[in-house]
Amino acid sequence: MGIAMKKMTYAVSLATLATTAAVALATGTASAATPGAAAPVVDPHALSVQVAPGVQYSGNTSDMSTVLNTPLGKLTTKGGQFQVANSSGQTVFGQQNFVTAPKAAAAPSTAISATAPSSPVDTHQAAAAAPNPATEPAKPVDDATKHDPSADFETALGTAGTNFGLATGVGGMVGGLTGAAIGCPLGVVTGGVLTSWTVIGTPIGIVGGCLLGASTLGGVGAILGGATVGIPVGVASGVQMYNTLHSEGDV
Repeated sequence: MGIAMKKMTYAVSLATLATTAAVALATGTASAATPGAAAPVVDPHALSVQVAPGVQYSGNTSDMSTVLNTPLGKLTTKGGQFQVANSSGQTVFGQQNFVTAPKAAAAPSTAISATAPSSPVDTHQAAAAAPNPATEPAKPVDDATKHDPSADFETALGTAGTNFGLATGVGGMVGGLTGAAIGCPLGVVTGGVLTSWTVIGTPIGIVGGCLLGASTLGGVGAILGGATVGIPVGVASGVQMYNTLHSEGDV
């Protein structure tokens, strides 16, 4: 019963993933390979998505690093470290230098295989170098032990989930800090009107208003920021997962 349920869950997950990828392909999220052209070899751990006009998210699950580029500056995270740089590239807050450069900050690694030889090849030499199927013994290949679709699916799903988690974490942090930065002065201007009428205009009222405004708008900003970055990255992660499984012959 357990094996049957596992196979059913696997099949349903693949069907759902295929539907998501089909919708993404129809809307132009995923790009189809050009007929006759070699497909680029892309790092399956790296993902780059434009989450808004002028805002680019890049993440890499191999070292748990992210980069969020905006017109106002750039936020780079790696593990528990983060770095905030202004639009000129100068670090204004956080980690000055990373011991190891975050992989998310590197350009996407794409290596396109050559589709044709760069120089003419002598057909006689090519024929002589080619093995003769009649004389070459066949090499048995045990595909069952070298290819495990279930393991491929779990690996791809884990990568997609990690990408989504990194994106929502970064988006939530940016949204929360932005909301707190707006909410604190807004609470100061109101003079703590939400605390008590007896402390309006007093230092206690101002501090209370700042805390209330920062916590309220900070919480809202964290939710909105996580959704703004997480949703497009989640869709792109699903498409990347489908493409990975498709390239491996699992779907």
